Amino acid sequence: MKQINIKQPKSGKRTLSLFFLIGLFLLLSQLNGKAQVTDSIHNVWRNNWYIEAGVGSQLLFSSDIDNLQGKQRFTPAVSLSVGKWFSPLLGVRLQYNGYALNGYSDPTTTQWFYGKTDPVINQVTIHPDGSYRHYLRYAHTHVDLRTSLFSLWKGIQNRQWDVIPSLGIGYLHTFAYKGTPATDNISTHFSLAGKYAINKEWDINLELSGTAFPGSFDGRITKQTYEAEMAATIGVTYNFGNRPSKLTPGNYYSGTVDSHKANNSVANNLLLQQLADINAKLNNVENKINALSEKKTEPEVIIKEVGVKKEPFILASIRFDLYQSKPIEGQEINFTNIVKYIENNPNAKIRLEGYGNKENGTAEANLRISKKRVETVRRTLKDKYGIDDNQIETRAIGTESQPYENSEWNRIVTVTMVE
Repeated sequence: MKQINIKQPKSGKRTLSLFFLIGLFLLLSQLNGKAQVTDSIHNVWRNNWYIEAGVGSQLLFSSDIDNLQGKQRFTPAVSLSVGKWFSPLLGVRLQYNGYALNGYSDPTTTQWFYGKTDPVINQVTIHPDGSYRHYLRYAHTHVDLRTSLFSLWKGIQNRQWDVIPSLGIGYLHTFAYKGTPATDNISTHFSLAGKYAINKEWDINLELSGTAFPGSFDGRITKQTYEAEMAATIGVTYNFGNRPSKLTPGNYYSGTVDSHKANNSVANNLLLQQLADINAKLNNVENKINALSEKKTEPEVIIKEVGVKKEPFILASIRFDLYQSKPIEGQEINFTNIVKYIENNPNAKIRLEGYGNKENGTAEANLRISKKRVETVRRTLKDKYGIDDNQIETRAIGTESQPYENSEWNRIVTVTMVE
């Protein structure tokens, strides 16, 4: 079997990076209005380190996701972090979060990186209209700039509560799982955390976070340029070394502002210069990408021969009205997909399995109608589309088995690839 991978241009990375730089600049500008001073506790490198762990739930905001039921959209979320406060106002954090997301694919709005064949259909249940729920596994690592709103507002007052917004940039890896391809993308991360200090070492925290990334992160190309994930987690924080607890607004901001004003100005100017240098480098990268695009607009296609044993999977489901053996109109796309698969796999064999609606009619009547439905599909494939009879197996099941919980959906003939 041939597996085709297409290298897609990472056009969203520069935009996400610029969003992060703009947010960083605005935060520094806000902090510049306050005195960015440090106390003796923050001058010691080993102080004010912390680690965090959290668990909760998350959901994906992507194209077609509204077709999923509410409870199916939510998946477990985990996070692990390490960070440091450099002053009562400003800190950084390195965080890992991820695990699983649930998506949805509608064939009328989705394209794939793999040409005409969608590899996910081999691993999931296909609904009668061709749509399906797909499963994602991912890991997200990001670096965040954090600030304490309570320190920014009132200084440190031996408090137990704090509110901490964060803004960062990261790397999101989607693992190859159940047909979804592996991808790598730059992300923008933001969050708002509430903390309660139990004692000197331990905090309880509740965090709401969101991540934005290119819409192709799951191997699909849809109408959305960017998609997002949002999560809510509850966790604990363990603080290493000393941390400030008894500075008041007056002694924090008044006695030391003048002595540090010059140093703050130099530091801010240096940071702004570094931001300008980074932006210049991003512009240089964009120019190189544009130059490469002018030379070659077609994506580079790499074809690898992969020996894979094909497992049985459902190619299509042909639907019928109650007590009818003639397929419902408008299902030509299902027959076309079956024929294309046979054309691409000349030695393939398919099995037609007919079912009945258990809630209507007796078992004997449903078995008879399922036989007629199977025969109708077999004749259509043979007479209209020229499929060899030797490539078709048939089986009437009736109500002995029900593929779907919704009873009306079981008035079908499933087409399964068996060889």
